[in-house]
Amino acid sequence: MTGRSFFEENREKYKSQNGDREEYNMCQALREIREDFFNEGKAEGRAEGRAEGIKEGREEGRAEGIREGRAEGHQAGIKEGREEEREAGIRRLIEDNLEEKKTKEIIIQKLIRWFSMDEQTAQLYLHKCADSENKKEEIYGEI
Repeated sequence: MTGRSFFEENREKYKSQNGDREEYNMCQALREIREDFFNEGKAEGRAEGRAEGIKEGREEGRAEGIREGRAEGHQAGIKEGREEEREAGIRRLIEDNLEEKKTKEIIIQKLIRWFSMDEQTAQLYLHKCADSENKKEEIYGEI
């Protein structure tokens, strides 16, 4: 609303009598017009600031989430790669020892010593990595 339209709408409010002449308290009208514009601007500014703050907060939150996700993904990838390499090492040890016709007990002891595993886990790896039942039976007899 413009200052003039505000004044016209509220004309009677600022009217005063000075003898036979009608006068208007323009200072009061201008103060109120200014206050109305200030309050409107303040409300618009608050709404705009809130919207910008929400937008910035979302952007910062998204960026932080991406950074955290990348870091977690990186760590998970490193862990997965180490686990895969460990599995490959275990498989190579078992296959090499099977080719050299080492006994089941020797292979299990090597797994326990080199890969810090318990006997039951070592046995599971041995069964898992041996190529086939026939190959295991050739070397160890009935397992």
